[in-house]
Amino acid sequence: MSIEVQGVSVRFGGLHALTDVTMSVPEGQVTALIGPNGAGKSTLVNCITGHVQPTTGRITVDGTAEERVPAHRRAAGGIARTFQTPRVELDRTLGGNVLVGAWSTTGSGLLATLLRTPAMRRREVQARERTEQVLRQFGLEDARHRRAADVPVWMLRLLEVGRAVAMGPRYVLLDEPAAGVDDAAQELLARTVRSLADDGIGVLLIEHHFGFVREVSDSVTVLAQGRLLMQGSAAEVAADQTIIDTYLGKVGAHD
Repeated sequence: MSIEVQGVSVRFGGLHALTDVTMSVPEGQVTALIGPNGAGKSTLVNCITGHVQPTTGRITVDGTAEERVPAHRRAAGGIARTFQTPRVELDRTLGGNVLVGAWSTTGSGLLATLLRTPAMRRREVQARERTEQVLRQFGLEDARHRRAADVPVWMLRLLEVGRAVAMGPRYVLLDEPAAGVDDAAQELLARTVRSLADDGIGVLLIEHHFGFVREVSDSVTVLAQGRLLMQGSAAEVAADQTIIDTYLGKVGAHD
């Protein structure tokens, strides 16, 4: 099972943001997506999530075509994402933020919530149990009562990934989760990302820190100027002179 991007091109007027890109995100693996700024990485992620429609090409999830499926239905169908700047509710506690993700999967309607039906109460218990599970998985249980506004950046990044995982996705798209955190936090994030794949979740990782990519990824896709430049293991990518000249030489192959 996988997300399959097949010959996807995106044009915004005269701008070719993506040209004939093909790649896959298998379940249970970490697929890294790297490239210089402006390479088309975010556009590709937005195509997968339904926020941008491909001009040509196909996107399938577990064999089902997604081109006409709106973004909210793709999210409900098992695709979660994070953003370069964490989009959490700063006035809510860490536990409350994760609970929002867990609650979004319960399917409780407004009437059932207002009437507190037995089914709604069961779903509430399930959401709270799921929240506690995720807080333990991400090492956030001792900070569950802290406001998001009061915790460091690395904890916000873990929180955003945890909230996405609380939704019970089959695929998680991570946009630069290691940006702005120190080495110790990067190691914690690396273990967390690998644990997602070990749990069978397909992970698409956008990341500029190639050392982080090398540590966690099963495969790497390289984009440049909206085109597919290379696919292979992190070691193969790091050894390719074209990639070094185009990308790694700018960010540091050993960063």
